[in-house]
Amino acid sequence: MPNDVLIDVAEPRPAPSRPKRRVFAPPSREGILICAASLMPAYLFALMAWMRIVAILDLWWFEVPTDPAAMAGYWFSIVHHALTAMFLGLVTWLFLIRRPSVETGRQRSRLADVAAVLGSAIVMLLSTAPRTIENLLVVATAEALLTIGLVVMVVGLLSLGRSFGVMPRARGLVKGGLYRWVRHPIYLGEFLAFGGMTLPALSPLTFTIYAIFVMLQLYRMVNEELTLQAAYPEYDTYLATTARLLPGVY
Repeated sequence: MPNDVLIDVAEPRPAPSRPKRRVFAPPSREGILICAASLMPAYLFALMAWMRIVAILDLWWFEVPTDPAAMAGYWFSIVHHALTAMFLGLVTWLFLIRRPSVETGRQRSRLADVAAVLGSAIVMLLSTAPRTIENLLVVATAEALLTIGLVVMVVGLLSLGRSFGVMPRARGLVKGGLYRWVRHPIYLGEFLAFGGMTLPALSPLTFTIYAIFVMLQLYRMVNEELTLQAAYPEYDTYLATTARLLPGVY
């Protein structure tokens, strides 16, 4: 007797083919942006850190001066190169491991981004300025300011950690370390360090460069605070309980 029941037999589906891996695939736009935003700056800062290490090695092979003033200058130079190399090395590492920025709903300002780059670059002009003042007290004050400023910069960067960035972006709200007392400890350290660098090389040109640097950094502070306010509602409480640069002053 014929069987009138039809049985549908599902044909096996072919396995999805895997996309072929291309060893030399053209770079994507996202990859190029990541390279430009992190890898290239990391390379440049690593190069500057290495130059400081080479400078330390060069000084180390020189005979230590016997004159007290020259000896103090010799050791201050080594300390300054070491602290600067440490700061630049930290910047290099943090560029590679920093957190991605979060969307805040606030429109990004290109002017703020340009100010951030200029504020980081313009002070390099101070390092090449010739010394104009040889007064021992002025030189000693400058060395002290530079040393304290570099220490504050290194400790501030360690406190900031993976929330580090150059442009005004929200990469996390940091309230520990030096950020417990001031909102911008790294900028405070820069003002001290570059002020100490400017003091013995004081001239109309260096004073103008330093003044522009201060104005750019103040502008960066305001933009960073607005960005963090837009990203983190609790930032308003942090603003009310901390100073911008100096507790009890500003």
